[in-house]
Amino acid sequence: MSHKTGRSVPAWRTMLAYGWRFALAGPPIGTGVIILPAMILSLAEPQDVVGAWLWFSIFGYLFALPVAGLAGLFYGATQHDTPHPSRWLLGGLCGVLAWEAQCWAATLWWHDPDSLQGLIILPVPALAGAVCARLFAPAASPPPHNAAAERIARTTADTNTPKP
Repeated sequence: MSHKTGRSVPAWRTMLAYGWRFALAGPPIGTGVIILPAMILSLAEPQDVVGAWLWFSIFGYLFALPVAGLAGLFYGATQHDTPHPSRWLLGGLCGVLAWEAQCWAATLWWHDPDSLQGLIILPVPALAGAVCARLFAPAASPPPHNAAAERIARTTADTNTPKP
């Protein structure tokens, strides 16, 4: 259900909406998780840190665009109709699942178990997914719709009202 209009939105639209948002924002966030701490610890100049982050973000899109998009699709599937309250945790989990899917797909495609070594960097997609989930959260999520509770309340109100 749309938070603004109250009309039902198809699940595929919710998934695609989160998919392209994660695909655009995820790779630079993941690059920042990898590059920024190393650059800051090396006491590099601020312009060098920002320059390195921008430069490596371009290459981050080459490797992480499909993963970030897949994480967004996973996250969008969980947000259809009733948004999950734990956005950070769920976004991180979707990032991890998408990264694992890519590592396993590469292993099966190329018949090379060394592709599973990419699982070492699981904290990177977890943090990127969590930040993306928080970044693209709806401004105010409505409380979940509970039709059964409304029906009970109406029935109770109807039976408790005095008849003329």
